[in-house]
Amino acid sequence: MRWMRATSRIAATFALLGLLLLPSPCVAQTQSPAQHKWERYTNVRFAFSICYPSDLLIGQGEPTNSDGQKFLSRDGRAYAAVAGIYDVLGQSFKDEYLSDIKDAQDERFKITYRVFKQDWFVISGAGNGKIYYQKSVLFEGIIKSLWLEYPEDARADFDKITEKMSACFHTNLPRPF
Repeated sequence: MRWMRATSRIAATFALLGLLLLPSPCVAQTQSPAQHKWERYTNVRFAFSICYPSDLLIGQGEPTNSDGQKFLSRDGRAYAAVAGIYDVLGQSFKDEYLSDIKDAQDERFKITYRVFKQDWFVISGAGNGKIYYQKSVLFEGIIKSLWLEYPEDARADFDKITEKMSACFHTNLPRPF
């Protein structure tokens, strides 16, 4: 969630620019996931991958520390992000889960779904006209997370996209070193 806070501010800036520069209607334009062009992003540093609709979400490039990737919709109203982090704070995975719930609530999202298991959790909710989704997985001491945020008026399409992205979020790839 810490990484998401920074990306949330960036997303807000891109959203404002998108609204000013690209006045397009709905982000997903009522397509089923099968109608999108799907590509796969693989993160070598943290050994995970994700599929994403490349005709809808544009990769913004990895940061210099290669911890993940952010994807913005063409109109800036939706984004997805994936990242891996080492648990350097030494908090339990359950504490990370509770902290991420609090962070989402601080961002004014009402949590409508949450589940916690020993090595993964999901949080989702709505607020400020947006839908929020997070899936985090603990694997070999690394927390790998997927976040999506999109407008409520695009929910019918993005809920299906979120479902597919979550299903193809592979967090246990072989490490090259």
